[in-house]
Amino acid sequence: MPDLELNIPNKVEELTTIAQALETFGDRCEWPLNQVLSLNLVIEELFTNIVFYGFSDKLEHLIHLQIVYEDGIVRMCITDDGLAFNPLENEAPDTKLEVDERPIGGLGIHFVKNLMDEILYERRDDKNILCMQKKII
Repeated sequence: MPDLELNIPNKVEELTTIAQALETFGDRCEWPLNQVLSLNLVIEELFTNIVFYGFSDKLEHLIHLQIVYEDGIVRMCITDDGLAFNPLENEAPDTKLEVDERPIGGLGIHFVKNLMDEILYERRDDKNILCMQKKII
């Protein structure tokens, strides 16, 4: 199965490009629609966080997205040259608190952690590399 690789500018408008590419790739791989939507939610959350919080300048940066599907397992890696950030170090939000009592932030990363089967982070060559995998059922 061919991979999907995108180099996307750090602009929130690019979410449409990502969603369309993922939907096309998911169709080729014959993934159920709910799995495509779930993976898109993960990528959307991570990409948006990188765009809004990942860079200390206003310059254009490319965010690399690679998706590989093999033997029923999807592997996704997102690489950026932004500020060092390991989302795995974020504390899980207290979802038992009322919405107006919760601190802002952290819920998206919580969703990502719960939607994926495995997540690994490393900082290499001044780049954030977040790789995830999920069994497609």
